[in-house]
Amino acid sequence: MTKSILKLGLTILFIFTLQITTALADCDEPQTQTEMNICAAEEYKTADKELNEAYSKHTNGLSDAHLEALKQAQLAWIKYRDLACASFGLSAEGGSMEGMLVNMCRTRLTAERTDLLTDQFLSPEETEEADAEEAKPE
Repeated sequence: MTKSILKLGLTILFIFTLQITTALADCDEPQTQTEMNICAAEEYKTADKELNEAYSKHTNGLSDAHLEALKQAQLAWIKYRDLACASFGLSAEGGSMEGMLVNMCRTRLTAERTDLLTDQFLSPEETEEADAEEAKPE
């Protein structure tokens, strides 16, 4: 029982420390590899949230067959993304950069997938508006 309490205490301490470290990371100008890793994970989390929102938004009103086909395609894409990015991370295998590289890859591929899903479900009018918006100089 003492070992169980010790394990629980260490787990809680680890989670608490990780939350503090994450909160203190300066993602505008990360200085350490730990900050870079945290920021890359946060960027991926944001990209994944945007993908899930786009998926939910664009699947409303689809037929059951269309929804099932899209679901299967999405599951296959997730498997591809995770395998491709794990492979990309192996260039720093076992090093402190590996997680950052994996998350950077996941962020890029997830953003591309979000754009693809969004474009796939835009009406012709929305497509013209989106193209016009992209063509505007900054």
